[in-house]
Amino acid sequence: MQSNITIADLDTVNADFEVRLAGLVRETVTPLVGRQLKSVRAFKESSDGSYVEHEITVTVTGGFMNGDGGISLEGTYPHPLSGKPMNTEISV
Repeated sequence: MQSNITIADLDTVNADFEVRLAGLVRETVTPLVGRQLKSVRAFKESSDGSYVEHEITVTVTGGFMNGDGGISLEGTYPHPLSGKPMNTEISV
């Protein structure tokens, strides 16, 4: 099922609209769950306090509509220095 939201729908926000919008977000996020995305992040080195960039691989675990009207993905990755599982959000 594909949700279509029109300009007219935006003028009449109601419970049905919110259900359809939630369905659209679900349709967008569901195929991405379990996929891996690569990103580069800076992490603080403990020895001297400087920041060093590391490539991380984030496994997508879910997502939601963010406050900007876009979609954010939630995921986890192992911290490149400690190996500890970390949670993150990625705006798409």
